[in-house]
Formats: sequence, C-alpha cells, structure tokens
Amino acid sequence: QIPQEERLNKRLLQKSEGTVTHETLGKSHLLVRDPAGRLECVFDKTMIQVDNDVYFWNVFNDVYTTDAVSIPHQARTIHASQQRLRTIRDQVMQVVREYNITKEYLTDDEEKMFEYHLSKLDRYIALGVHKLTWAKKEYIKKFVMDSKEMCRALFETVSTFKEYNKKIDAICTSIENTLLVQVTPNKVYFDEEFEQAQARHHSKVRKLFKQCHTTIQETLEKSFSFFENVPLGSVLKEWGKYVRKVDKRLLSALRKSVISSLSVISNCINGNPKLSDKEIQPTFTLSVRLEDTRVVFEPTMDSLIRTIKKVERSVVRCVSVITKMESTIQFVVPKRATFVQWDDVDQKGG
Repeated sequence: QIPQEERLNKRLLQKSEGTVTHETLGKSHLLVRDPAGRLECVFDKTMIQVDNDVYFWNVFNDVYTTDAVSIPHQARTIHASQQRLRTIRDQVMQVVREYNITKEYLTDDEEKMFEYHLSKLDRYIALGVHKLTWAKKEYIKKFVMDSKEMCRALFETVSTFKEYNKKIDAICTSIENTLLVQVTPNKVYFDEEFEQAQARHHSKVRKLFKQCHTTIQETLEKSFSFFENVPLGSVLKEWGKYVRKVDKRLLSALRKSVISSLSVISNCINGNPKLSDKEIQPTFTLSVRLEDTRVVFEPTMDSLIRTIKKVERSVVRCVSVITKMESTIQFVVPKRATFVQWDDVDQKGG
C-alpha cells in the first residue's frame, strides 16, 4: 500500500507536471466568448487546482506540525507563480464582470441602437480574446485599465439614455392622467358658466401640454447626442424607430386623456352609471317659467346640446398643441405628417 504522503506527492506531481511554463502561459488567451456573446476568463484549471491543493496542505502543515507532509517542489513553484498571477487574473475578471453587466443592461432594441458603441468596445476587447496571453503581463495591466474605462463609459451612457426614456414615459403618464374637463363636485352650472369654466381649464391644459411637448423634444435631442456622430445608417434607422415608438406612446396617452374627459362629459349629461339614483348630482341649472299657457325651459335642450358639443370640440383641440416628435425633430428623416392624427382620437373618443 502506497503511504498517504507518497500518494499526495504523486497526485500533485501528476497535476503540476509541465503546467507552469512560459510556453503554456503563452498559448492561453485571456478571454473567450460564450454563444450568447458574454465574456469568460480563460485560465489553466489544473494550475488553479494545484494552487488550491498546496494552499490547504500548507494550512494543514501549520496546524498539524507533527504530521506535516512534504509538498513537491514543482507544486510549490506553481503556488508561488500563482500568487503573482492571481492579481492579474482578478483584474481580468473585473473586465469580464463589467463587460457582461453592460451587455445585459441593454435591451434588444437598445443593443441595436448602441451597435456602434458596442463594436468599438468589442474591437478593443478582441485583444484579450485573440492576441493577449497570460505571459504578456506587461500589456495586461493597460488592457485591463482601458477595458474597464470603456465598459464604464458605455454603461454610464446607456444609463443616461434609460433615464431620459423614463423621463419621457413619466411625462406621457402625466398627460394620460390629465383630465381635459373640470367639473367641481356638487356644483350646479349655468350653461354659459360651464362653457367659460372649461375654456379657462383648456387654456391651462394647452399651456401644460406645450411644456410637456417641449420637454420631450429637448430630452430626445439630448438622447440623440449619443448617436449624432455615428456613421452607421442602421443605428440611425433604429433611432428613427425609437422616435416613432415615442410618438405611439404619446398618442396613446393623449387618446386615453380625451376618452376619459369625454366620459366625464357623458356622466354630466346622463349621470354616472356606477352610482345609484340617489347619489347622482345635477350638473346644469334648469329654469322653468310659464309663458301664457306654455312651459318654457331655460336653457333649452338645443342650447344645452350646442354647449356640450362646443366643449367636446374644444377638448379634442387641446391635444393639437402636441405635434409628432418625428416631424418636429429635424434630425429624423424622413419627415411625415405635421400633426398627430387627431381624427383617429376623435373617432375613438366620441
């Protein structure tokens, strides 16, 4: 039976034989890509196993000094070299982590938009995939520093772009929740008073919508600054798709705002179907007087209908202050219609 120490030495010698040579380190590149495009660090696994074995046997020898085992010289040499390479390997792993985090941070559409930025980063990362080996320690440090700086710069750019996109979505949500009709609870209006109240409210809404439109336009212009010097037509094409997506989101928000507002007007006339008869409150004042033998109502039904229709048209006109981003932003080609198709909004809202 082979003694335990001899078995240990034999196993470590088998693992360490020919492992730590300049030639071996010179054949292994730093990085490799998986099928999904993520980076992985490439390092001799046998070398890592030997390093771990020697480390834990050293711990064993420090504790059990009377039963200490001898560790082969070649294995100790690997352990000593690993201590120098471990720092380099940890630095390369930082590049792997930061690149993969940046890659995963992008959605599919964003990845197409940032194709040029990614290609610049990938061209530099290719040095670690195809050229740099673990033997070229003097070049690895610069490669690691530059790669980390480029990954962080791209991550910050993408983060800023996402923040701009969130800002646009928040504005669209506020537009969606804006009612274009203002009806004070438990207040009964004369028809002219109702019309004047809505006119004042629509004036405020138009001012608000103009501010929203200006903010979205300025935010898109800031977002485009990331792509304005990109020579790839495919990237600009994806940018055009993104702007049209913003237009669709904006149109959806305006449509919901109009529909909700027209629903409020309907409830003013017909009552809220969700409330019981006892809970329904009148909206308009109706005067009744007797002229000779006739009963006269003021305002008349025709007059009240004209007032309501006038307010409805004013509701739809409120949204006309917001034009399509694709037509107002000069760097998007080709330009299309100047205004959002509010006829479609009117049909669905009415």
